[in-house]
Amino acid sequence: MKKVFVCSHEPTRLRMAAALEGFETSPRVPDEPVDILLRWGVADGPDNAAWIINRRGAVERSGDWEQVVNFLHANRIPTSNQAAPRYRVYLFDMRTFAITRRVGRTWRMFRPYRKLRELLAVRCRRVLYALGLHAGAVEVGVSRRGRLVITKVSSGPRLSAPLARRLAAAIHEYMNQHRYDPSDRQVVLGADPEFILRRRSTGRLVTANRFFPYRGMVGHDRLLRRSFGGRPLAELRPAPSADPHQLLRNLRRAMRRAILRTGRRIAFSAGSLPVASLPIGGHIHFSGISFTADFLWALDIYLGIPLLLLDHPVRAARRRRRYGYLGDFRFQRHGGFEYRTLPSWIISPTIALAVLCLAKTIAQEYHRLPRHLLARHELQRAFYQSYKEPFYERFPELWYYLEQVPTFHQYAEYIRPIKQWIDDRKTWPDHADIKRRWLTPSPRRPRRRARRTRTAVASSRRFAAAAGARSRST
Repeated sequence: MKKVFVCSHEPTRLRMAAALEGFETSPRVPDEPVDILLRWGVADGPDNAAWIINRRGAVERSGDWEQVVNFLHANRIPTSNQAAPRYRVYLFDMRTFAITRRVGRTWRMFRPYRKLRELLAVRCRRVLYALGLHAGAVEVGVSRRGRLVITKVSSGPRLSAPLARRLAAAIHEYMNQHRYDPSDRQVVLGADPEFILRRRSTGRLVTANRFFPYRGMVGHDRLLRRSFGGRPLAELRPAPSADPHQLLRNLRRAMRRAILRTGRRIAFSAGSLPVASLPIGGHIHFSGISFTADFLWALDIYLGIPLLLLDHPVRAARRRRRYGYLGDFRFQRHGGFEYRTLPSWIISPTIALAVLCLAKTIAQEYHRLPRHLLARHELQRAFYQSYKEPFYERFPELWYYLEQVPTFHQYAEYIRPIKQWIDDRKTWPDHADIKRRWLTPSPRRPRRRARRTRTAVASSRRFAAAAGARSRST
């Protein structure tokens, strides 16, 4: 396997050549095809490789500050060309490998306290993700109001020897985990879709902690809203499975338990924003496969866009003011990650199964799917505004790419309802009670009087039989 690291800055290239084993280093992109090409700030030459880290278009965008501002503002990330840079965050494949702080004219490595570290990591990986970059550095300043603002983005910053060693370690980890090829991986899916409870007679919200505990197959979320009088969000937490059909059965089991606990007077609602100022999501968990930015881009394009076209446009746009942004994810303790961009898709079992089968297909095949369909800031802005028209125009191309991968045909029958709804330009009924679509309520238990009557009848029959036996014996 031929792997090439391209960097035009000679000191950085020499340091990487000493630290990065298995890669050739070059100041220019080679003319002949290679297996893996890693561009470090170089926008010259073609993307002539089986797998590319930092594509040419993304490197060019990061070098044009006007384009950077357009992309970041589309994603509601604040920028400034006046604030002095205070921090510089280095990332590779959505993971932070170093943070430096400006001291005078120099940059020194430091470890910030936990909250600041998380803020910098989340903000800066969103910056690179919006621009389509796998790796680079983001400079962050502080505005007059005390907000973190982006002051500069670089797809190939100059590296000292310690930084070069850290980058080399991140690249080696990337290669050892085979993030560039998920073939022969057994992907396990999990989910914790959220929903809210309403009183059927009045439509008013009922807090989830009145019926469900914090932990368990059905529970309430940590979110506390005093205006609602408690914790309003409920979650289904089915057992994970590598089979989407089994995961759906587990989801049905959890839904049945939720229905039995709440009874007939309570209705369930899903979607994006069933109640004003209360956005909800349909989080999907992935394990058994390494997280990578390419997988995340594929999820946004081939799962996020179809559900955008099914969702209610006004409520979806309001939800994305704070939640459900592009590339929204969270690492999990079990070693996998949670994809958080989607609205709550438990509108019906048919839609839920289609979503799970599509997620499984993308997880197995993302390395074969083109990932350029959101590489324009106009499309990213349309996503946040839930402006569907440009995505309706590109949906046939998106679906064509899905139909070319082998795993799609394994689940095509169950994924097809999504395409039918989108072709008909339907919107899912997110305000309707989802209980009726999932299952019919269990029959009521017999009344005590009826049980006592049956018991009394049985006792009388046994007494009569015993009396008849005594009479015959005499």
